[in-house]
Amino acid sequence: MEKEQRIALYAGLFFVALIAAILLFFHSIDRMKIQKNNLNSIPESIPIVKNIPVQSEKQQTMVDPFKDIKISDFKDWKTYSNNEYGIEIKYPEELSIEKGEAIVFNFLKADNSSRKLEGSILTTFKISMEKYPLSEVLRKRGIDNLLSPKQEKIKLNGVSVEKLTYQDAFSGNNFYEIYIPNGSNTIIVWYAGNNPLELTFSKMLSTLERL
Repeated sequence: MEKEQRIALYAGLFFVALIAAILLFFHSIDRMKIQKNNLNSIPESIPIVKNIPVQSEKQQTMVDPFKDIKISDFKDWKTYSNNEYGIEIKYPEELSIEKGEAIVFNFLKADNSSRKLEGSILTTFKISMEKYPLSEVLRKRGIDNLLSPKQEKIKLNGVSVEKLTYQDAFSGNNFYEIYIPNGSNTIIVWYAGNNPLELTFSKMLSTLERL
């Protein structure tokens, strides 16, 4: 009796293994068919798309920081001309003018003494000239040692000029240097920002013209 039970057990196991093998065989056949269909769906060569339009970079618009300044802002201003520098500029009458190595405009106190000696460079608008072309002057200037430097092109009376902005390490004030090509020379304008006179100095700069 025990022998017959053992035979029946082996027969059952064999039957189960046979069924599993048959199912595995048919499953493998189905997978092969699917792979074959996928291979047939791939084109022999991948088409190459030609003449794809490349989007060009948007041209930078030159900044015109003086577009909102009106002629009426200079109604009572004086005009200063300098043939050596080849420039002309308007300025408020309460400024004094000193001519040395540079043209220095300073605001005056009520007693007409210059504020320059008070230690405030914030009241100073300075124009100097380098006898080198613009590219050479900028190369010699260097900006690596300046704090938070920013260099940009702006439009000044229809002329493309270079504007350099950087910060003072002690006060945090902005300083502005504007480089204006003038033949083989370069005119340099310097003044400080972050103070009540910044707008006045910006207006002065907007009136600067080459003779």
